[in-house]
Formats: sequence, structure tokens, C-alpha cells
Amino acid sequence: MATRHSCVILATAVVFTAAAFETALGAEDDLSLSDEVVPYHEFAQQGVDRPAMVSETFEKLLLSATSPRPHTDGDAENPPSSLIDQRSLFGGDRFLSPGPIDPGMRLPTGSVLRPSFTAFGTLRSGVQAFDGPSARSVEWANLLELYGNIYFSNTERLLVGVRPLSRDGTFSGYTFDGGTLPRGWNDGLNFDPFALFFEGDLGEMLPFIDPNDRFSLDYGISIGRQPLVMQDGIMINDTIDSIGITRHNLFLFRASSSRISVFVGLNDIHRSDNRRDSHARLFAISTSNDYEHATIEVDAAYVRGDPSQESDGVYVGAGQIRRFGHWNSTLRANGSWALGQQSAAVSSGWLFTHELSRTLPFGDDIAYLNCYMGVDDYASAARGPFTGGPLGRQGFLNRAVGLGRYGSALGNNAGELIGAAIGFQHFFDDEAHRQMLFEIGGRTPYGAGPGLGSLGAGARYQHGIGRHLIWVLGGYASVDENGEAGYGVRSEMVVKF
Repeated sequence: MATRHSCVILATAVVFTAAAFETALGAEDDLSLSDEVVPYHEFAQQGVDRPAMVSETFEKLLLSATSPRPHTDGDAENPPSSLIDQRSLFGGDRFLSPGPIDPGMRLPTGSVLRPSFTAFGTLRSGVQAFDGPSARSVEWANLLELYGNIYFSNTERLLVGVRPLSRDGTFSGYTFDGGTLPRGWNDGLNFDPFALFFEGDLGEMLPFIDPNDRFSLDYGISIGRQPLVMQDGIMINDTIDSIGITRHNLFLFRASSSRISVFVGLNDIHRSDNRRDSHARLFAISTSNDYEHATIEVDAAYVRGDPSQESDGVYVGAGQIRRFGHWNSTLRANGSWALGQQSAAVSSGWLFTHELSRTLPFGDDIAYLNCYMGVDDYASAARGPFTGGPLGRQGFLNRAVGLGRYGSALGNNAGELIGAAIGFQHFFDDEAHRQMLFEIGGRTPYGAGPGLGSLGAGARYQHGIGRHLIWVLGGYASVDENGEAGYGVRSEMVVKF
């Protein structure tokens, strides 16, 4: 018990030492608002130059035989000629297009509907191999995410998403060497929606209740299978059948702006072991307060698990996000308490993390240092099947790639351990089409910590090809304290459409 108390005191000292270090660095320089003015038509051109979505591409092909009427050559009052006068087949108005705005349909509640539809998605296809002390795999894996977004107005929408090539951790593709798993084709065909939710603003949906906006009824509501992320994914990182209510623009605790969100999760909750608990129910509250020099986030959650497993748990988290001068810092402390038996799904412990980064003075390159310390055995309230463990944000040597069985170099589960990672991100061009990321890191357990101490180094190269294609090439090498080596190498094509 004394050892655990000492670890908590040590972790707290590390957090306060880091905060003091930040303050010292912050006195070095300061950033002020830029005097640069971006012309209206140049800002608008960014919307035109972005990659076209599926619905826009289909529409363009269908209307390719039509001769659109171009704008006059533009200035600040008239957008450039590339912004064409053409109505959308899927509803809504073209961004900055000329002509009258669609008046929409007025409901008895007073709200105005102007429906529009967009479709977009991402295809990931990777060939990857890794070999470690406990697992080995050589595979081709694929993940397709398709989204349909129906906008009823600027504040209300219905979104549906499917992953037709993956199911319950199985990715469509081929296993060349699965270690203990058989070689052959993998079938992950699945059309169940992984996301299906409606979100809107109560004040905009029912404006007749408060036509003069005197009572501030701007409550955001969301209902359905939706992604929930708390404490940068350390506490919660899952897609859950839930109901959420959010209140923005509050002024609590002398903050310039405050947000409070309440969520009730009713189904499809995955526990800390990334496994679905069909009996689980989640109740969570998330708060954010903006101050002059920092943003403070405080979250809490309670998960009622399967009564037969005694897997109830309570979770809290607090974080400070700030920027001073050219430095960015995120300090977080997260705790979990198992109210019954401890298991892989729920356990008691603490996790302290610190992320520090800055843009280097000679360009756009970024250097960062991430540190973490676990006390006892921290567990997340909810973690999706593709998200790995709570240490995934502490560098790509800890991160789960979310595609196939490819493992992380150092692991991403918490426990009684201390670790750090230092990295450097280099951009080869101003548009960031080509970039290289280098990282070295290590972790060591103490007490009853999991596994063995290990060191790792890795690199990842990313190359954007055109507007829709990204090629990623990366790998790592690691060694544990017993001298057992591990490696991983992967090549992935990402198509955004």
C-alpha cells in the first residue's frame, strides 16, 4: 500500500514539475494575433479546391454534358470564375453560388428545412507484417467506411455509416502467415451500421417556443449510434447507442465559455478489453471551460455491467490544454475504480500523461515529447474494438493502426509502468503532401506491472497523390529487456472520396 501511495505522489510531482517547466518556457515568448488579411475570394477558393465527395463526383459526371454559366472574373465582391452557377441534384445551394437562396420548407414549429444529401467515405488497404515475442502475422487487410449525411438544415442532420469489409475485428483480405491462425482468405462482409444518429439544436428545431431568443434554449441533442470520445480517447473511445444533451456558451467558474454534455449509453458498449458487454449501461458527464491561458476539461462516467460478472466501474478524468508562445501542452490525469471484481474489462488504477510539442523556428516541422505513468491497473470506461488501449495517443509506437492484426511496437495497455516517446515530424513541402515522422520510445514496468521493459524506434512516410490518394509506408523495431527483438513493416493506400 505504501508503494502505491508513493507512486501516486511521484506521478503528481511529475505533473506539477511539468506545469512549472511549461510556465518557464512560456515566459520565453508569446504569440499575438496576425495582421494578415485573407481576401474573401481566396478564402472561398479553399472550399472549391477541396477533394470532391462521392455525391459531388457523381453529380459532376451526370452533369458533365451541361455547360454551366461561369461567373464574371472576380474581385472581393464577385467570386472567381471557377465558382460556377449550378444547382445541386442532392439539395441545398452551391457554396457562394449566385442566384436566390432556396427558401426551403417552413414547418408549423417555425423551423425551416432545406434538405441536402452528401455521401463520402474512406478506403484503407494495407499489406503488413510484424513479428514479436508473442505474435506474428503477414497479411493483406482492408477497411471501407461509407457515410451518408442528410442535412435537414444547417444545424440538424442524420448520419449513417457502414463498414462493409470488417466485422468484429475481422478485416476482409488474406492471411499469408498468421502464426497460430490458419492461412487463407478472411471474410468480414458486414452491412450493419456502425454509426446511425441524429443531432440538432433544440432552439432551432422549436423556435416558436422562444422566438426572441430570450431564454437561451440552444441545447444540442444527439440520439443514436454515435462516437463518444472523452479525455482524448483515454477514458472513452467507442461508438455507442446513446442519447446526449449538450449546453454551450455557459459562463461557469469564471470561464469565458463553458460546455456541459450528458450522455446515457444504452447498447453496443465495449469495455476496457475492447469486447462488447451486452448488459452494460453507461452514464457520463463531460465539461470544458475556456480560460485566458488554458482549457480545463473534467469528465466522469459510471458503467453498470453484467450483474453476474460484478463489473461495475467508476471513472474520472481531468485535463489541462494550453498554448504558450510556440509550445503546446496537454496534461491529463485519469482514474478508474472497479466496484466489484477486477478483470480485463474493469480494474482500479490511475494514468497520468503529458504531451508537449512545438513548431520548430526554421519551418513547419514539429518536435514532441510524450510521457506517461500508470499506477495499479487503469481501465477505460469504454473502448471500441479497433482502438487498442488508452496509451494510443502517446506516440505511434504505442498506437493501434486499426487495420488487421498489426500490433504496436511497445503496446498501449496501462498498468504499473513508466514510459516516454520523443518524435520529429518533417514536412517536405508547404502543402504537407509529403511528410516523414521519426520516433523513439520506451517503457518499463515496476511493481506488478505488465510485461517487460522495452525500447523501440520507428518511422513513417506519408505521400499525398492528387486530391484523393495517400500512400503510407512505415515500420518499427523493438527489443525487450530479455533481448527478444520485434519488428513491423507496412504499406497502406488510403483513398478518400
